[in-house]
Amino acid sequence: MTSLALTDHFPLMVLLATLVSAFLALLWREGRKEQLGLFLRIWVALVGGAVAAAWLMGRVGR
Repeated sequence: MTSLALTDHFPLMVLLATLVSAFLALLWREGRKEQLGLFLRIWVALVGGAVAAAWLMGRVGR
């Protein structure tokens, strides 16, 4: 049986969103508090947007 982490797209998307969010937060903000706030906003936007788009495509496709 293959590993679910390597065959499912969602964990890979979450990993990419985490890496991109961390990079942008470190690049654009100076203090730890500001970096964490930006990281969370970007991460929620990326993951939440992808989940919302998938839900919408599932609804339209029916």
